[in-house]
Amino acid sequence: MVVAFVDARFAVRVPDETGDVTVQELDGLLMQTGTGDLFFAPKPETAADWAGISAITGIEVIAAAPFENTHFIPIISYRVTGLNEDAICFGRGALIRTPAGDTPVEELKPGDLVLTRDHGLQAVRWVGSRRLCAAELALFPRLRPIRIAAGALGEGLPRLDLVVSPQHRILIRSRIALRMFGAPEVLVAARQLLALEGVETDHGAEEVEYFHLLFARHEVIFANGCEAESLFTGREALRMAGRQAVAEILALFPELREPGQPPSSARPIPPGRAVRGMIRRHIRNHQPLLSRIS
Repeated sequence: MVVAFVDARFAVRVPDETGDVTVQELDGLLMQTGTGDLFFAPKPETAADWAGISAITGIEVIAAAPFENTHFIPIISYRVTGLNEDAICFGRGALIRTPAGDTPVEELKPGDLVLTRDHGLQAVRWVGSRRLCAAELALFPRLRPIRIAAGALGEGLPRLDLVVSPQHRILIRSRIALRMFGAPEVLVAARQLLALEGVETDHGAEEVEYFHLLFARHEVIFANGCEAESLFTGREALRMAGRQAVAEILALFPELREPGQPPSSARPIPPGRAVRGMIRRHIRNHQPLLSRIS
C-alpha cells in the first residue's frame, strides 16, 4: 500500500541510442509504501515530459515538498527499463520439466538440466528474478501476470494453472496456424490469448515474482505440461531485460555485443495483428490452440 506522496523534482539520466547520457530535470511524484519501498512516477500534468523516455540509468531527487492533505493523486503509469512490460518470465510455482521430474522454477539454478523440446537435456545458463509488490502492480498494471487455466489450450494443457508475464510466449500447434503462417507451431505472447476462455489477467494478485530462464539458445521447454519459450536474446528482447540482467547475460554470451545476424527463435513468432486473427479463427471454429497435426 502507498502511504505517502511527495511532490519532487528529479535529475534523470537518460541514455540515447548510442549510449551517451543526458540529464533531464523533470517533475514527478515520490511515493513510499508501508514496507518502506520508494517509487517515482510522473504527475498527470507532466506525463508528456516523461513520455519519450524508454530507459533510465540513474535518478536523483533534487527537490521535494509534501502535498497538502486536500490533494488527490491519481495513479498513472509509464515505461522505463527495470519495470518492463515486455519481460519474458514464468511466475513462481511454474513446474519445469527436468530429469528429476517437474521442478518449481524458483528452485532452478545455473547448471541444472532442463528437458527441452528440440535438444533434449540442456543446462540452464542464467536465472533472473524480479518480485513486484502491490504498489508496483498498481503503478504498472500491464505487468500484472496472465493466468492460463488448466486445460485452456487444449489436450488437457496446461495440466495446472500456469502464471506467466504478459509477453511470455506459449507454443501453439494447429492446422489454422499451418494455413496462416506456413508452420504448424508458432509462439504467441500470453497477453494475445486473453480472448480465450480460461485465460485472464490476474487482477487479484497482490504481488508476483517472475523468473527468467536462459539457455545457450532459445528453447521450447515444458511448464505445467505445456510448451513455452525460454528467455530470448534477440536485440529487442535484451533491450527489455534491464541493465543488470543485460550485463550478466553479455558476460555469459559476449558474442551478443557484436553486430550481425540476430539469434534464431525456436519457432516462428508471428506479428501481433496476425496472431489476433488466428485466435479469432480458433474461437469462431471452436478449435483448441493445441491439436495433433498428422
